[in-house]
Amino acid sequence: AMKSNPCTKMFKHIFQQHGMGAECASIGEVLMAVRHCRIPPTHIVFDSPAKTKMELQWALRKRIFTNFDNFVEGALAEGKTAMVRFIASEG
Repeated sequence: AMKSNPCTKMFKHIFQQHGMGAECASIGEVLMAVRHCRIPPTHIVFDSPAKTKMELQWALRKRIFTNFDNFVEGALAEGKTAMVRFIASEG
């Protein structure tokens, strides 16, 4: 998770040497992973519980894996990507 350790040098090393990615809880963390750590979108998960419409659409355009926390986010994403898949579970 980027939030627990925002050390860009370490994240670059982990990606380059081990192929590991980043789990990001905010758009700021996503931007840090992409721009400063040079982690490709295919190795990032955007898992914010409070994504704005603009953040969600930007992440999907960049093909960043994005967890939807509710059906509203799913509806905002509908039609933006062919890779959207809903998984519902009863808790």
